[in-house]
Amino acid sequence: MIWVPTLSAQNHIRFYGEAKPEIMEGEDLLWLTEGITIVDESGWIKEEVEDILKLILEADLILATGHLSTSEIMALGKRAKALGVRKIVVTHPDLELISIPLEDQVRLAEGGAYLEKCLLNHDASMVQHKSSRDGGKHQGHWCRPMCNDDRFWSTPPPQTGRGHEVLHPDDAGMRC
Repeated sequence: MIWVPTLSAQNHIRFYGEAKPEIMEGEDLLWLTEGITIVDESGWIKEEVEDILKLILEADLILATGHLSTSEIMALGKRAKALGVRKIVVTHPDLELISIPLEDQVRLAEGGAYLEKCLLNHDASMVQHKSSRDGGKHQGHWCRPMCNDDRFWSTPPPQTGRGHEVLHPDDAGMRC
């Protein structure tokens, strides 16, 4: 699996500012202040990103969208599909810093992408964008909860988060 920028994405840095997110306290990671974007000033995928997409296609790998902005994710998905990349995972589409509108999530899923509907149990609370909690009206076969994101020192262990999802699916917005 190949991820485009996550913590180093311009969208991520813009959302959090120069402050390191609380969930990363204690993590020994380089913290950028500008961030990386995968598109040029015109909104086209950068040449070096296109080269990476061709390598992903050649090796039949999975492309994960990281913490890009919605416009970057839409451009990346469109270009990846045009090149023939078959395996695309849209990472955390409901996370507040990404917040892909529901209609764009549907468009991505109808194009063959998997949406990583992910539980985040930071401080034992569920963090999801409101589009996950629409009572299931807009979540069809394309919506599959794929994981929980309990891997930071400040979160409960994965079995606790996954257990909460199984025992309390309504709390997690899981109506797929």
